[in-house]
Amino acid sequence: MPRKTIKSQQKKSNNRLALVEKNMIGTETADDMFAKAAEALKSTEAQVPMVGNYYIFTYVAAKRGLLTDLYPLVAVTGVYDWGFTGINLHLGAQRNYNYPVMMSPLYEVKSTELDSARSLPMKMLVKNPD
Repeated sequence: MPRKTIKSQQKKSNNRLALVEKNMIGTETADDMFAKAAEALKSTEAQVPMVGNYYIFTYVAAKRGLLTDLYPLVAVTGVYDWGFTGINLHLGAQRNYNYPVMMSPLYEVKSTELDSARSLPMKMLVKNPD
C-alpha cells in the first residue's frame, strides 16, 4: 500500500524578533529599532528582572562622564533593592543599572530570540557630561 503524503505544516516561530529582523532595510535608527523590538516583546514586559534572563530597555545613566548605552541588551547577573547588574552585550562589559533612571519597562528577550536581538542595530552610545 502506498504511503500517504503528509502535508508539512509550517512551524510557528517562537522568535518574536524574527519579523523585526526580517523587515530591516538598513536605514533604521537605534530609536526606531528599540521601538519595534519593544512592541514585539511587549508580552514579556517586566518591572523587575530575573537573574539569568536577557532584557532590553531604555536607560539614561546618572553617573557623570560615563559612556552609556541608551538601549542596552543585558544578561542579568544580580538583582538588588537599588537595581541590578548585568553584562551589556553591546559593550561586552558588566554594568550596574539603577531602577530610578530606567526610562522604560524591561522587555524580556528569550534565549531563542537572542541572536535576532543581537543583530538589531539598537546600540546607541552617549557620554554623560562631566
